[in-house]
Amino acid sequence: MSREQPSPSPISQNDAQTPLNDDAQAQTPAVNRSNRPSRACTIRAAARLQQQAVIERKQKPKKQELQQQLDKASVQQKEQCSGGSSKIVTQLVAPPEPAQLPRWSLRSMWELASILNFLNVFRHLLNITVEFSAEEFETALITPNDTLGGIHMPLLKV
Repeated sequence: MSREQPSPSPISQNDAQTPLNDDAQAQTPAVNRSNRPSRACTIRAAARLQQQAVIERKQKPKKQELQQQLDKASVQQKEQCSGGSSKIVTQLVAPPEPAQLPRWSLRSMWELASILNFLNVFRHLLNITVEFSAEEFETALITPNDTLGGIHMPLLKV
């Protein structure tokens, strides 16, 4: 009987995965999101942020110093604005001539821009055949002429 005796049953895969004793399981817990080690880049960034926070705390002025600086700034601003002759205003455009004053007052109105836009968009739908520029329309509003009549008549018909 040269037959070999069968060896004990081979270790199954399930048995191989389970630790042999409870101490081994306590020493190496399963790694998941809550207990995995931090990455090196994350650790460096956190350390750098902590250093910056410490530096900012050291450089942060006291509340009293801030209040004094604000008081000084407000006093300086009051001094600049309170003097009537010390206020400097630089005009970007020279004031208009008296003859151009009505045109300037029209150009400063938002309604004129709105009307010109309306007429530009709906000119064909309103059957306005008169061709005119913005300056011609301003002149027509200041001194009525045929341009204004050519615009009003189709508007009245609609």
